[in-house]
Order: sequence, then structure tokens, then C-alpha cells
Amino acid sequence: MARSEVMPILEEEYKKLVDEMTNIELENMKMFGGFGKKKKKKGKKKKKKGGGKKKGMKGLPGYKNYINTPTEELLQLLINQCIVKKLPP
Repeated sequence: MARSEVMPILEEEYKKLVDEMTNIELENMKMFGGFGKKKKKKGKKKKKKGGGKKKGMKGLPGYKNYINTPTEELLQLLINQCIVKKLPP
């Protein structure tokens, strides 16, 4: 008897919580570009010109400070500085 009275109330609360969580997750996906991108068609490969500077991590400021740091420590550092958000599994 008590179960039949309480269950509908709890179900509504859980539905609201799940809806809020999915909306937050969709906003995160839209914000970071993980949603709605179209795939590009693969075309012919272009020949590389020789002698140019290589782009990548070497040009970023502070790169020399983190060359030998493991990725787990870098990720922990980003989480502590609230740059990366740790999501529950």
C-alpha cells in the first residue's frame, strides 16, 4: 500500500533528474563539438612541400616544462585547474 503511493512520486523525481543530466550532457557535447559534425569526404592526398616548419606541440608555450610528464599526471593537473571536467562513468 505504501509502495503504491511512494513509487509514482519517486519515478517522477528520477525522470526529472535523468532529463536534467541528459540536457547537461547534450550541452557539453554541443559546446565541445562532439555533436552534429558532418563527415568530410576523403579526397586526393596532396604532396608535401619539403623544408617547412612542423606544426604541433613544439610551438606551444610551456611545452618544455611538460615534455617528460606522463599523460595521467597532465590530466590530473587539468582536472585540478578545472580545465577538464571529470565525468562519472
